[in-house]
Amino acid sequence: MGLLSSRRRRSNGSFANRVPILRWFGPGMTTAMLVAAVYFVVTGKIDFSALDSFGDSDTVVDVQPVTLQPAAERPADLIRIATFNIQTFGDKKSSTRQVEGVDVMGTIAQVISNFDLVAIQEVRGADGTPIRRLIDLLNASGGHYAATISEPIGDEHYTESYAFVWDDSRVKLVQNSAYVVHDSHQRMYREPMVASFEARLTPAA
Repeated sequence: MGLLSSRRRRSNGSFANRVPILRWFGPGMTTAMLVAAVYFVVTGKIDFSALDSFGDSDTVVDVQPVTLQPAAERPADLIRIATFNIQTFGDKKSSTRQVEGVDVMGTIAQVISNFDLVAIQEVRGADGTPIRRLIDLLNASGGHYAATISEPIGDEHYTESYAFVWDDSRVKLVQNSAYVVHDSHQRMYREPMVASFEARLTPAA
């Protein structure tokens, strides 16, 4: 049996074992490729700095200030409330300033600045980036805005979030009051978001 085993090992010897040079082919090619890569990097023919931002999904957005509606021009004893469906308010729209002569995000910020509290619909994306960019632009322009956003709502085909944006110098969110209505029977296509606010204004005498 031992003899048979020995013969079987010899007869099943690999092609690489019968041709010794092939044993060194793989390691040799790997070494040659590494040497070539180092050469190209040192000589500047390959620039790996272009990969520094690879995988960075947070697009840099221009937050150059815009002219907002001054809060001082709003009535001291009146709160202005609005709803605003910013159609498909996602990454692309929230990262756009100038297109065909229109300052997209600047215009949205200017509209928001006319009100003390705005309920925004059709916010896309799970991380709330469009709302964060809007708040950054409003506050870079001299505002004092804050926001809260719901989780994505809808079915597997389409989801969107709701958000409340408010001028924190005139309105404040009641703590722990923001929530999405629970609809265990799925009677609503998108459950509404609810929140309570209080005015910071001093009532007129």
